[in-house]
Amino acid sequence: GIPTNILVWNNDNGIQTVQDPEKGDMIRPSKGLQRVLDKAGYTYETVNYLPDDLDSYDIILSTMGCFCVD
Repeated sequence: GIPTNILVWNNDNGIQTVQDPEKGDMIRPSKGLQRVLDKAGYTYETVNYLPDDLDSYDIILSTMGCFCVD
């Protein structure tokens, strides 16, 4: 089944925006990742700082560089 507890750690530290090839707008890496999850129908929580307790999450995704939908 689909994991129910997904955490997106917005850890791109102000990396410059990239152009989303699908929508044509300028976005940060975390927004590209969120668009993929939204398109796939996943629900998730986005945080700027990693929580101390990660036991409740099935998947943890972290942005560390440029990412966009292809």
